[in-house]
Amino acid sequence: MNLPLPPSNIPGKRPASGFTLVEIAIAVAVIAFALVAVVGLLPLGMETQRDNRQETIINHDGTYLLEAIRGGTARLDDLAELPRFVDSVNGLPLPGGWTGSNIIQALSLVNRTNTAILRGISGAASVRSSAVREFALHYKVICQIFPTSLLKEVDPSPAYAPDLANNLYEVRLALYWPVAPATGAVADGARRQVFRTLVSGTVDTNGFLNTSAFAKP
Repeated sequence: MNLPLPPSNIPGKRPASGFTLVEIAIAVAVIAFALVAVVGLLPLGMETQRDNRQETIINHDGTYLLEAIRGGTARLDDLAELPRFVDSVNGLPLPGGWTGSNIIQALSLVNRTNTAILRGISGAASVRSSAVREFALHYKVICQIFPTSLLKEVDPSPAYAPDLANNLYEVRLALYWPVAPATGAVADGARRQVFRTLVSGTVDTNGFLNTSAFAKP
């Protein structure tokens, strides 16, 4: 028995349709192009985040060290943890038994350039331990303290009056990062942040580091 075939066109019903292989290929290509663009932005975003984090650490640490130098030994009660973050001072490994006061005094030698290699004091808690010091941000501190009466000999550009009092000093603190943890070498293209302030005080030549001079209020 032969049954009649259903009509091909039923009134009120549209014929079924789908995507062709060409349309699917174009859609996949558009999605892949967008994914490649997004993935390409990830390293840039991570690098920007890292730079911002390092700059925040540098700004905080630079201000902290500058205030410690300005404050002198009378205000060093909060420097007990500083030796944990210092690798070397003036080109030599940090001597055993040095305190935060000793480090600040060594950076405060007057009429010379003083240097130190530090790890981020205000870095993340996960890298504050000495066991993971290689993963922390290392930076170089260059500190110069000159009486303002001698600044024209050190740097002729500032327009300071030549007759300023001898107990007024300018402190220049420059931080360079990143540096190699082992050698303290500053890499090409390293970033720099400079801090400057004026300190009024006397010079102590009878304290720690007998031949040194330390500006204090």
